[in-house]
Amino acid sequence: VPAERFERQLVPTADGGTLAIDWLQPCRASDGPPPLVVLGVPGAGQNTTGRGFTPTVLTALTCSGLLPAGVRCGVLVYQGHGGLPLTSSALPGSGYVAGDDLGEALRAARARHPAAPLVVVAGSLGTAIASNWVARHAEEAARLRVAGLLLFAFGHSVRQTVVSSDSYLLGM
Repeated sequence: VPAERFERQLVPTADGGTLAIDWLQPCRASDGPPPLVVLGVPGAGQNTTGRGFTPTVLTALTCSGLLPAGVRCGVLVYQGHGGLPLTSSALPGSGYVAGDDLGEALRAARARHPAAPLVVVAGSLGTAIASNWVARHAEEAARLRVAGLLLFAFGHSVRQTVVSSDSYLLGM
């Protein structure tokens, strides 16, 4: 996915950090507001905007004709990743899954696209972040009109997930 296909929206966080949503330019434009907004929550490591499985899945969904024209897809860029500074203690490791960065991103997506339902597509570590946040904030997820979660590549072993994450995150 070429970088020029994305428009970066910086999102300041309550803990003094900055995350981003990289909005994929739609392959098929439409008039009016988008009928659906999809927010991708990638896994750890090099699965960032323009690279990795989550952005590839979002591009395939928007360009394949499987979804209506005008669907907007964005990829969450974690604090300290993708050229963003790390100015808070929010590291995308095991403690990060209990943070509020997904909530911050969903609130920003809702403000940018007030009418469309939100769907979260998460892979690998992103599945832990998404399922944890929604479980802890079910009422807010309903207020934000999060219509669904699509979780993939969540693994079958806690040990394997920890070992893999540690290898990407330099043992943190």
